[in-house]
Amino acid sequence: MKSTIERDESEERAYESVETPIERESVFTRLAQLDSDWDIERRQFLLSDRRGYARVPHHAMSVVWVTLGIALAGLWVPLLISALSGRDWHLLHIIVPAISAVFIGNGLYTFFLAIRYQRALERYELARANLLRKR
Repeated sequence: MKSTIERDESEERAYESVETPIERESVFTRLAQLDSDWDIERRQFLLSDRRGYARVPHHAMSVVWVTLGIALAGLWVPLLISALSGRDWHLLHIIVPAISAVFIGNGLYTFFLAIRYQRALERYELARANLLRKR
């Protein structure tokens, strides 16, 4: 994403094609407002890690979480079989599926958040392109 300070040459040409200084200022103002609104909206989608760094959600993260949850559920099957054979693992039969469900739930949440972020980014880019196209 480019900031309003770092514009490429095509944007500069679009600004130069504006007829009057008042219209040019209006384009700058609307672009600044659009960028500011996008920055506020973008922050709603960011995920924080344990160190406090914010990151954009991505589909690959959801695949990792769901894979971990399924792998943990795969470990639960041998525990269940061992319980049927007479070993007593009652606590593990509760904890392992619960952690697996949390991992899978986190993966699904991340997946749908990444989809919502991508749609919002596309709307922002379309609005920015339409604003630059208007002269």
